Amino acid sequence: MNLLVIGLGSAGQRHARVMRRLYPKSDIYVYRGSHFAGLIDKDLKNIDTKVDPITHYNLIELKNLDKLDIIIDLTVIATPDSSHFFYAGKVWDNSHRILIEKPLTNSITDSHLLTKNALAKNKILYTGYQHNFNPIFEKVISIYNSYSNWNLLSCEFHESLHDMNVFRDMNKHFLANSNESNALLALSHEIDFVFRLLPGNWIEIKSQLFSSGTLGEVLDTAKVTGSYGGSASQIEVSISLGYGDISKSRKGSLVGKDAKLHWDLSDKSLTFNGETSYFNYEPDDLISAEIEYLINVKDLDLNLRDALNRAVRIIELSY
Repeated sequence: MNLLVIGLGSAGQRHARVMRRLYPKSDIYVYRGSHFAGLIDKDLKNIDTKVDPITHYNLIELKNLDKLDIIIDLTVIATPDSSHFFYAGKVWDNSHRILIEKPLTNSITDSHLLTKNALAKNKILYTGYQHNFNPIFEKVISIYNSYSNWNLLSCEFHESLHDMNVFRDMNKHFLANSNESNALLALSHEIDFVFRLLPGNWIEIKSQLFSSGTLGEVLDTAKVTGSYGGSASQIEVSISLGYGDISKSRKGSLVGKDAKLHWDLSDKSLTFNGETSYFNYEPDDLISAEIEYLINVKDLDLNLRDALNRAVRIIELSY
C-alpha cells in the first residue's frame, strides 16, 4: 500500500504517526516543501527540533510533486487551507482517495470544482472532520434518531481549546481575520456535526467574532447561532469556541420538552435522561477510524457524498 502525507506540521505528523501504526509495512511518502518542524509530541505540548519526523516514522520524502509516478491509495493534505486546492490538483490523477484537513478549501469556486470533479470521476474525497468518528457523537446521533419523544427545543455546543495546540499562532488563525464569517470556519468541525445531526431546514445562521481579552486584542472567540425547523416548531442552535477560554470546557446538549442529553468531551461522558455512560478513546483513535474507513471504502458512497455536501455548504456560508 502507498500512502502520502502533504504537510508535516502537527496535523500532518498526527496522520503519519497513525498511518505508520496501522500499516507498518506500507510505503508512506511525505512532501513537506520548505517547512521543517521537529517531532511534535502526541499531546501537542512539546516539540523536539533535534528529531526529524521523517526519520522517526520511517517516511519517504518527496522533494516535489510535479512528476509523481506512483499510485497512492490515500493522500492526506494537511497544509494551510489556501493551498488545499493546489495540492489536490497535484495528486488528483495519482490518488485513489484524498483526505483534506478542514476546511475543504478557502474558495467557493474551488470547492464546487473539486466536488464536481469528484462526483464525475467517483473520486473518494473527504474533509477531515474527526467528530464523525467520535463514539460519543455516534451515540448522540443514534439516540436522537431513535428516541421519538424529543420535542427538541435547543442544541448547544461549546468548546474551550485554550492551550490545545501551543504551536498555533492565533494571529494567523481564522479568528484573527476581522471578517466575521470566519467564525464559521473556526467552528466548521462543530458545525459539520450539527449539520449531520440536523440536516435540511435551517432558517437562519448568524456568526460573531470577539475577543475574550485573554490573548490581548486577538479575536479568540467565535459564536454561531441559528434556527432549525418549521414555523410551528423551531430549534434554537448555539455553537461557540474559545481559544482564550481557560475553563477547558468541551460540552454540549440537546434539550427537549420530554428529553435531555448532555455530552462532555473532557471526561468523555454522555448523559441521557439521567443515565451516564463513559467512553474510552484517544484523539489518535479518531484519526485511525477515519483512515481505516477511507482505505476500506470503494467508491464515493452516499455517506461520503453527504459529508462532501456539508463541507461545501460550510464554505458557501463562510465566503
